[in-house]
Amino acid sequence: MALSIRKVSDLQKQQDFLDPVVRILNRHIGTSFDRNQWVIVRSDQGSIYRQVRGETAEGFTKDACQLDYDSRLVLGAPDDLVDGWYPCEYEIVECPWYLSWAPYWHHQNRTIGFSLKLAIVAFVISLIGLALGILSLVG
Repeated sequence: MALSIRKVSDLQKQQDFLDPVVRILNRHIGTSFDRNQWVIVRSDQGSIYRQVRGETAEGFTKDACQLDYDSRLVLGAPDDLVDGWYPCEYEIVECPWYLSWAPYWHHQNRTIGFSLKLAIVAFVISLIGLALGILSLVG
């Protein structure tokens, strides 16, 4: 399910500095998206991966979200404030299961990205070792 966003504001507080978030109206949590679910926020200028969190701030409507400043730059939000909100044309969609690792691969914290890449290399090496072990038993 896709959620159309027409206005965005800056995140007031970022408790989870390791996992970047997008805050949407609490009403969408549980119906459109699950809490902490990875989603893709798209615009004409680009797309980003974020985790969904709920919000009930004043002025928050069903077509609004909160993002951090860097995310707004990537997505190309204008700098004109209208009643405390930036007008935009975003779409929030579920991240497919096979792309659930991508936010960690491109994570802003390099140790998290490195850990994932190291785990994938270890997995591939273990598969090669398993295949060689089976071949030595059979052959």
